[in-house]
Amino acid sequence: MAGRPGVTARGAGARLRLGLPVVALVLGGLVLVLAVAAVPLARLAHQSLNAATASVPVWVTAPGAAGGFVVAWRKPGNPLGWLFLVGSTTSMLTEDASYYAVAGYRLHHGGLPLG
Repeated sequence: MAGRPGVTARGAGARLRLGLPVVALVLGGLVLVLAVAAVPLARLAHQSLNAATASVPVWVTAPGAAGGFVVAWRKPGNPLGWLFLVGSTTSMLTEDASYYAVAGYRLHHGGLPLG
C-alpha cells in the first residue's frame, strides 16, 4: 500500500463496505416488530396471515430475514445477506401496509389514524 500513490492504509480498508452490523441489527429489529404487528393488523382487516395480499406471507418472510440478518451481521461485506434482509424488510412493510389499508378503507371507511 505504501508503494501506491494516493492510497493510505486507512482509506484502503474503508473503501468498499456495504454496511455496518449495527444497520443489520436495526433492520432485523424492524422486521421483528413488523412481523409481530402483522398479527393484530391481519385481525383488524379480517384477513388470514397465510393469504398474502401484496407480497410473501409472514411465515415465509421471517426465515429469510433471519438468514439475511445472520449473514449481514457476521459478514457485512457479503451483498447476499443485505439483499435478503432488505427484501424481507420491504416485504413485511408492504404486507403490514396492505393490512392497514384494507382495515382503514374497506372496514372503517377512512376512520383510522394516518388513513
